[in-house]
Amino acid sequence: MIVKVDLARILRAALRGLPDTSLASVRQGADRTKMTVRSAGHSYRLEALWAGEGWPSDVRRALASANEDPWPRHLVVMARKLSPGALALLRECDANWIDEVGSARIVVPPGLLIVRETRSEATAGPPQEFRWSPSTLHVAEVALSEGLTKLRTGELADKTPWSAGQISNVLNAFDSLGWTVRHGGKSGRGTWRELAGPAAMLDSWAAHIGSLDRPKRLAHRAVRDLLRFAETELRDALGWDEATWALTTWAGLEVTAPFVTAVPIVHVYVPAERFATELDEILRGAGLREVEEGARVEFWEANFPLITQLGQPSQIPVASTPRLYADLLALGGRGTDAAQHLRESKLGF
Repeated sequence: MIVKVDLARILRAALRGLPDTSLASVRQGADRTKMTVRSAGHSYRLEALWAGEGWPSDVRRALASANEDPWPRHLVVMARKLSPGALALLRECDANWIDEVGSARIVVPPGLLIVRETRSEATAGPPQEFRWSPSTLHVAEVALSEGLTKLRTGELADKTPWSAGQISNVLNAFDSLGWTVRHGGKSGRGTWRELAGPAAMLDSWAAHIGSLDRPKRLAHRAVRDLLRFAETELRDALGWDEATWALTTWAGLEVTAPFVTAVPIVHVYVPAERFATELDEILRGAGLREVEEGARVEFWEANFPLITQLGQPSQIPVASTPRLYADLLALGGRGTDAAQHLRESKLGF
């Protein structure tokens, strides 16, 4: 928890410039800091709810601790720097908030009204000309899956099939969205980008991934434990090369961040060339029969560079954490809860 003087400083900064308005008192309560603001002859009692760095996961915890609907007008969420995703959550709740970089929204009847936007908030909406492309999708997935905070053109070119020139164009597009911030000059070896908006990038990226149609083939086999089947017989049929296939959704989640008691269906990414030429043999090798409905296993064509990680403890290939999140989110229902669990436990923004 931030100390009382820091919270007072954040609030004073938000009040700066308002006529006849000041912070009158600050008192540390058992779990919240209580502050009184005097404005135009009225006293307004506020309670500060600290949300740490201001990532969506931080704000969700703060909102859960408040657990009140409608939002109490005296309650104010405070953080170091509220991300675009966190701000979206707060707006959904009609909440009050302040952060250290100048974002503020406090509405307390009868007359305390503060609304301040930072420059990044005002420009956070994607410009109409931006479109997700194979290169922007891949670079974003690399940055998000590897937890990169400094993005350099040459290093990204080494990690991806894209040229340095194309990577530079991608990063320029991310700059315009406010997701990255350029440092070290306009060009040259000293230039790098700070990943300033990972939450907003993930939200947009995952929404696009979830909207895509993907070629798939459905298969069935009566087995008692689908995850065990995936880790043994299906793995033998697909091969042990982690670059040539990957689990996603429920099975991928269970070997990455366990959440459900039983895997209801197995989804598997297979690169496009393998999908077209080897899948019949894979089905036979795993004892699967192709069906039109009622599938226990779905094979999805991966027409993009497959980024994998190894699930535990079986070391089975799993799609990257951002893609796993996007695929769970696209399922809807219980998948949304599972995606949120993964985001909080493995991504943190």
